[in-house]
Amino acid sequence: MDPFTIISGIEACWKAGDYLMRAYEAWKQADDKISESFVAIEYVWIKTKLQIEVMQKVLTPDSEYWKYVENSASILSGKLWDAISAIDDVIKREPGVGRVTIKKIKYVLLKETIDKAVRDLEDWQRRFDPSWFLILRAAEDPDRPVGPNLDDAAITVKNHAGAPKEQNTFELAKGLLDVTSRPDGDTGVFLPNTNFDISRIRYSTAVLARRPASYSKALILDSIHCDEQADRDQLTKDVRLLASKLRRVDPLTFGLLNCRGVMKVDGEKPSFDFVFNTPKGKGKFRSLREALLDQSIPSLSQRLSYAKELTKSISYMHTFDFVHKNIRPETILLFNNEDNKRDLTFLVGFEGFRAVDGATAQRGDAELHRDLYRHPQRQGEAPGKRYSMEHDIYSLGVCLLEIGLWQSFVAYKAVGDADEPQPGPMRDQYYDWLKRTNRGNPYNPSSYLHEYFEEQARDTLPQHLGDLYANIVIKCLTCLNENDDDEYADVDEANREKPMIAAGVMFIQDILLRVDELTI
Repeated sequence: MDPFTIISGIEACWKAGDYLMRAYEAWKQADDKISESFVAIEYVWIKTKLQIEVMQKVLTPDSEYWKYVENSASILSGKLWDAISAIDDVIKREPGVGRVTIKKIKYVLLKETIDKAVRDLEDWQRRFDPSWFLILRAAEDPDRPVGPNLDDAAITVKNHAGAPKEQNTFELAKGLLDVTSRPDGDTGVFLPNTNFDISRIRYSTAVLARRPASYSKALILDSIHCDEQADRDQLTKDVRLLASKLRRVDPLTFGLLNCRGVMKVDGEKPSFDFVFNTPKGKGKFRSLREALLDQSIPSLSQRLSYAKELTKSISYMHTFDFVHKNIRPETILLFNNEDNKRDLTFLVGFEGFRAVDGATAQRGDAELHRDLYRHPQRQGEAPGKRYSMEHDIYSLGVCLLEIGLWQSFVAYKAVGDADEPQPGPMRDQYYDWLKRTNRGNPYNPSSYLHEYFEEQARDTLPQHLGDLYANIVIKCLTCLNENDDDEYADVDEANREKPMIAAGVMFIQDILLRVDELTI
């Protein structure tokens, strides 16, 4: 890209931000009660400016990612000017006096206007953060260290009055880059075994855990069972590295629970049990499967929120150089936060995960309730193709379809104290479709599922969540179609110098940003 275009784009952003800060100094004199609200605007701008400055320092002049920085800066510039115009409209300056007053007839509009400006800027920043983390990964170079720039930025934002109490974005990025630079991860992730009191989370692969006779906050346990044929040393290494990265995540930022550590469980069925901290606030966990099977149907905005949060979780999982391999409603937890009346979404169920460039035995199973979420290349006991990021994207597409239709593709039947998965009404609908379209494979009836899902996304889904949402689902479901002009098709992640980065940025642009921009 033309460097002069890049410079002018970022300069336009700086001009808008500097003007906003000068206006802010005048605005905050208008009323003591509202001056605190402007602190949030100032914090968002300072954080964003520092993020772009960090990338300016670490990206080489010929980096392919400059185009993304330029586009992001241009969008931010427009949002800054929108905020300035909206706030100026309800504040007037007194001629010849360095003071401003609030237009009385518009006083009630001011807080709403400020809040909207903050929301718009925070929304932009939330969309920018995933690609920012990923581009920092791409920019890792011993000759251009990122760490010192992140340290300086972290101190600047931490000292601001509007800064959150939790770790800020720069501290999170520094921690993730530090652990990424160590191939074996942290040495202290393995915990002594503890006998917890266990409570089921219905239809979930994870469970709630508490120490016996303790009123301490509950934890989440998520087990990875050790296959007899698995390379135990490699699995131990991957577990250590994933846990090291998950120890540094902020749940609200990443959509992934913060990991306290891992317990090695020996015996007839050895396993690695991930121990996760639960998010702050009072609330109750349930699986997305339980929500789908519930008789009550959530609002369109709540379903859209589930879709956004899940997509974000998968994006960050890939940023950590891991593929999940088990994305389905049983591995998605919803946390009903009573403090802000909002359901938070977290991805768990890491049983099948592996490092993106790690070895794979290409083993599977023939469980229909799992095959529903797998691309045909990965169905059955002997999958035909090596697992890649695109297979996760396909599974995401099936989950987004299920959320959009709000129809559980799997039913459950109580068997003793357990719940056993059963074919749901969708199976009969699918078999009817096979007959109607003259398809059928008696040896593998699941082989046409992807075509059935694509048709559902094209013909039925728009009535539920609109054409834009449906197009995103189709994009996910067709990401591996050989005859499709999709950039994801036939990507061999293992042969890339930086396996997940290029595909990760593509996923953010094609899927994550488009989902995040959807509104009801």
